[in-house]
Amino acid sequence: MMRGLYAGATAMDALTQQHELIASNLANINSNGFRRAILAMEERNSPDNAQLVGTKVAAKAIDFSEGPKQRTGRQLDVALGGDGFFSVQTPDGVRYTRAGSFHRDPNSGALINGDGYALNGAGGPLTIDAQFSDSELTIDPSGAVSARGQVLGQIAVTAFADNQKLQPEGQVYFAAPENLEQVPVNAQVMQGHLEMSNGQPVSELIALIMTSRLFEAAERSVRSIAETTQQNYRS
Repeated sequence: MMRGLYAGATAMDALTQQHELIASNLANINSNGFRRAILAMEERNSPDNAQLVGTKVAAKAIDFSEGPKQRTGRQLDVALGGDGFFSVQTPDGVRYTRAGSFHRDPNSGALINGDGYALNGAGGPLTIDAQFSDSELTIDPSGAVSARGQVLGQIAVTAFADNQKLQPEGQVYFAAPENLEQVPVNAQVMQGHLEMSNGQPVSELIALIMTSRLFEAAERSVRSIAETTQQNYRS
């Protein structure tokens, strides 16, 4: 009886985590560059492996598959086709992202995102001289930024051997461990586009409903076992 109670409580904990994760995926479905998170579950057996006593969360992972591209027409909106990340300068160091909406800092000319983080070029933050207007800027698939026939800079794109070793920070940023191997980039920069979340609204909503129903079933099971245990104890 106690084993069943424990199994039900364990399942409820796992389902709670799953529910929170799916809710976050849904909340960020329109976030530029967001990567959906997933939970890997595993069975939990009795100490002698003779009986299944529940499930538990084995690991949390990030789905790094590409999201759909949305055409914006803005000169400083960029998306990546293929595997790789833009890098930006934050107060805590370099962070990597697929979110590619930038504008020029009116004082420094640096390309910055909505959080004020500067986009890195080949040799540091990428800056554009004030003599060039946004409408003159072209960005080719390699990330080279040009205007009036002059190459003004190169957007840095970084790819890693194992994206799962990246550490999520906030909604769209990742930190890379110092020893994480970088690999040659196989991605193209797409000017005038943004990459949206790779979550699928309908799939996430269905998963949320199913998880809610499973949680309710587990909750009823735990309540029933607890009531039976109490009755047996009283008698």
